[in-house]
Amino acid sequence: MKKFDYSLGLLLLGAFGLFLFASFLDPFLNLWDERFHALVARNLLNHPLMPTLYENPVVSMAYDRWDRAVIWLHKQPLFLWQIALSFKLFGVNEFALRLPSVLMSTGLVYFAYRIGLQIINQRTGYIAGLLTATSFHLVELVSGRMEVDHSDVAFLFYVTGSIWAWIEYITTGKRYWILVIGLFSGFAILCKWLVGLLVYSGWGIYNILVYKLKYSYYSSLMVAFLVTILTILPWQILIFSWYPAEAQQTMQYNMLHFTRVLEGHGGSFWYYFEHFGDLFGNVALYLILPSLIVFFLRVKDKRLGSALVFMPLMVYLFFSVAATKMPSYPFIVAVPIFLLVATSVDSGLEYLNRLSLPAIASGMLILLLFVAIINLNLQPSRILELHRIDSAANSYGRIQLQNKTIFQGLAISLPERSVVFNVKGRHYVECMFYSGFPSYSFIPSEEQVNLLLAQGRHVAVFPKQGELLPHYLTSKREVTIIPAYLNGWD
Repeated sequence: MKKFDYSLGLLLLGAFGLFLFASFLDPFLNLWDERFHALVARNLLNHPLMPTLYENPVVSMAYDRWDRAVIWLHKQPLFLWQIALSFKLFGVNEFALRLPSVLMSTGLVYFAYRIGLQIINQRTGYIAGLLTATSFHLVELVSGRMEVDHSDVAFLFYVTGSIWAWIEYITTGKRYWILVIGLFSGFAILCKWLVGLLVYSGWGIYNILVYKLKYSYYSSLMVAFLVTILTILPWQILIFSWYPAEAQQTMQYNMLHFTRVLEGHGGSFWYYFEHFGDLFGNVALYLILPSLIVFFLRVKDKRLGSALVFMPLMVYLFFSVAATKMPSYPFIVAVPIFLLVATSVDSGLEYLNRLSLPAIASGMLILLLFVAIINLNLQPSRILELHRIDSAANSYGRIQLQNKTIFQGLAISLPERSVVFNVKGRHYVECMFYSGFPSYSFIPSEEQVNLLLAQGRHVAVFPKQGELLPHYLTSKREVTIIPAYLNGWD
């Protein structure tokens, strides 16, 4: 037992180190959607119950979309509060932004270990934890490079936490786990809405398999569900009371994801099946089908195993039917998928043990197996290629770093009450984060300029290559034409 305790400790320490490394990979805000999350979280420091994107909307315009809103309800607030707390403790910077994801991803490794231990055995749990710790997709989410970054990490953490707590309850019978299930599910919803109820689908299937439809056995599920409702209700009441128009608009927009392709994020019914390896790695891609068979042969409780497998199947069906497709949507079932694969790997190790090979040969084979699995799963060469600033594949990183330097320079060079215009594309978000000034993507009208100057504001405008700025901007001494061109995306 002590041997496994030490091994688990080393695994968790190694996972924390790897995710900490991931948090330093990009010394700038990433586009989708890290920059939005960073800016809203920074603004939450001033008013925790009022999430804003435009903290100071000094220019009259339509703040009517999630990417240019004043009150920003595009995501539920829990992961943003976590980031804001990290900013409070460690300063407003990229490391503090990503630290909650580092900690939650490390916690996921523990959840994977405990679920594997309870469902199969200790070694399977350890392998499931190792696969979680070396997940390329998870590393990219922690780094902020993969859309939807920290929101998805938090959602994955709390959904998996609810599944872990449920399995602990089923296997130990201790009733305090009911409260933990309800809280984790509620926290998941407070990160990314109703798919956070996933644990109840598995629990319901388990109860049907064990108790049929004898509803007296469903009281624990109902108590946990009540805890979930009580956890999420205060925020929903608050936003519909304080920000009714924005809350209604956000809810309608969220519902459209199921019936309409939004923002070009479409795909066929088979989209997520085709991208299975992108989410879970090549090890899972090639082993998932035989792993299902091995899992049902080895799982301690077949009904519990069936309920656990039902959850990934339901998630894949739900998101495959939905019109809008986003790469990370099914990643919330990463730990059950890794557990299935871990069962196959553990069976392979048992087969090696039965071969009665010399200890040295057996040890070398096991070492080579784990090195191959980690390399295939983590893809370290791909990580370096994507994130090294001097890599040919990382022109994106160089552009983002150059823009960050320009935006930080504005905070030093421009007067205190400045407003920045003509920021390329949606890079006004990073501009606001790094400079602290209200920033806009368009050239202001003469009337807007005069109104701002009358209010004691200073106007600063980015030039664009091949674009002539109006005379009412270039002729005014109170207007600064910023001596730098921004690169980036519209």
